[in-house]
Amino acid sequence: MAAAADPELQAALVQLQHAWLAAGAAGQPWLGALRPPRVASEVRAELRAWAAKPPATLSTLYGWCDGLGGAHELSPGARLLGSAEAAAAYRDCMAVATAATAGSGVKPERVWNPRWWPLLSASDGSGSFWFTTPLARGQTSAPLWLKDREDEPVLAHDSLSALVNTVAEGLQNGALALRAPAVVEADREAAAVLFRRLNPQAAGAGDTARDAAQVRRGLVDQLAHGAPRQQGEAATLLMKRREREAVPELTALLTAPDPVVRRLAARVLEAVPDRRALPALLACLADADVTVRGHAAMALAAVGDGSAVAPLMQAVAQSPPLEAAALMRALAALNAVEAIDLLVGYLAPQRPLPVRLSAAGALASMQHPRLPALLAPLLHDASPQLRAIAVSGLGRPGYAGVVEALALALGDAQLSVRIVAAGALAATGAPAAVPALQGALQRLANQPASTPQATAENKSFLAALQQALRTLAAAS
Repeated sequence: MAAAADPELQAALVQLQHAWLAAGAAGQPWLGALRPPRVASEVRAELRAWAAKPPATLSTLYGWCDGLGGAHELSPGARLLGSAEAAAAYRDCMAVATAATAGSGVKPERVWNPRWWPLLSASDGSGSFWFTTPLARGQTSAPLWLKDREDEPVLAHDSLSALVNTVAEGLQNGALALRAPAVVEADREAAAVLFRRLNPQAAGAGDTARDAAQVRRGLVDQLAHGAPRQQGEAATLLMKRREREAVPELTALLTAPDPVVRRLAARVLEAVPDRRALPALLACLADADVTVRGHAAMALAAVGDGSAVAPLMQAVAQSPPLEAAALMRALAALNAVEAIDLLVGYLAPQRPLPVRLSAAGALASMQHPRLPALLAPLLHDASPQLRAIAVSGLGRPGYAGVVEALALALGDAQLSVRIVAAGALAATGAPAAVPALQGALQRLANQPASTPQATAENKSFLAALQQALRTLAAAS
């Protein structure tokens, strides 16, 4: 039985096959990635590595394409992520979001939406990712989003089916042409008509471009001169609209006399990262307002330019500990391993717990051979939050000697630490993690719960152990 969870996408893939065939020799490199429908149980087995139920789109796509890894190109310029690779990307994004918000009171979902599912990556290795989402109430198709490390997602196609149909139909009617390694416009006007017809929701945003400049100017003016409530509303709309064209105006507002204006401008630039704002954001690290400094730091992290690491480290070292905590999240987002020694200094027991949590969260989100030895002592800390963060940081492939420490954490007195330890063992991908998890299962079976709360905790821990073992089995 084929995994035909999304008939519309399945029909689009068939149409794409026909387009590749009609393209002759030019289409041959991409035909190999499209296979006859696979067995539904086989697809489901691969998807068990995911942290939650994936959208039907993913099951259907893997029902037609290899989906196991390697350079399987769904269309020129877009490579289908293997199931294990996609699961790893998903877990990494969630881990970064969790570490970035540790101790801040902000939900990780504000940084990384767990409803985003990575499907495709740029075949040229540029680091761009395409995501789809499960259907929302009232939706008939799941939108497809494009995201890279410099920008938040923007709606790129109405659905994965729409993207595939756009490529297939464009090749068949001559609007598009194959020019390795990409599909290009052969007839610009015909291609625009095709895109608007098959992607009306995405195309609709472009149809209102003439009005966008006027709206943008009004929002920036409202942010700069409006009443406090109007200023907040303007900033929120600028963030939602991803107003990249407003970056020069927002950058100028970073030097406004009113700290509220500076704060809101930095916050918008955090959501709309742009290298043009780098000099002004770096200057904001010395702003008199701590909130401005925090938003500027995260905006620098969102831009992703390594030149910001040294100024951020200096700002952390010169700030009071509780104010430095906000800047540490930016170092974590930049994977600033140069700051390891600086951050370790904030783990000392005499530091306030929020500061220690921020420093540990930053270190746990990085990857470096020194980190296991630095995080392992925290497994014995009195704070369960700190122990959980340390455990999550040890769960990395390639770290030597961490399985034993994580196996001990499976016996932690705190349920949250035990659950994180199970996931961390699975994330290592180490064969030795299997007996450690199986041993914990056996101990759990031999220790009946004595209270309703203990019964509930055992049930949750059992589910975490079973999921970890499934993840390891799928990865192997």
